Amino acid sequence: MSNEAILIAAVAAVLVCVALLLVIRPGRGQGSVLADGVEARATVLSVQDTKTRAHGNPVALVRLDVLPPDGANYEVVVKQEVTRRNALMLAPGQVVWVRFNPENRAETVIVPPEG
Repeated sequence: MSNEAILIAAVAAVLVCVALLLVIRPGRGQGSVLADGVEARATVLSVQDTKTRAHGNPVALVRLDVLPPDGANYEVVVKQEVTRRNALMLAPGQVVWVRFNPENRAETVIVPPEG
């Protein structure tokens, strides 16, 4: 592999990392989006363990296909604590409720189950 190809691959990897950080970084805070965000349905596309924990529970990156009320689907990755109550709903193919900031759809939060 040439030095030019290695440089291009390294730059591409950095750009992907920066893009992922922008997608999963909450801006307004999850509480604000849960309280004020627009409600929508989403299909879980994939779940990836981050190997980190919050409140003793594993944290995952959940890739979603969101169908907002305006009908324009979008894909987003959210960082989600996986509790016993929400473990089954976070399987690929499951439909979940989310809330999102319409001004910045990267700010999407999975609505926790009631009960």
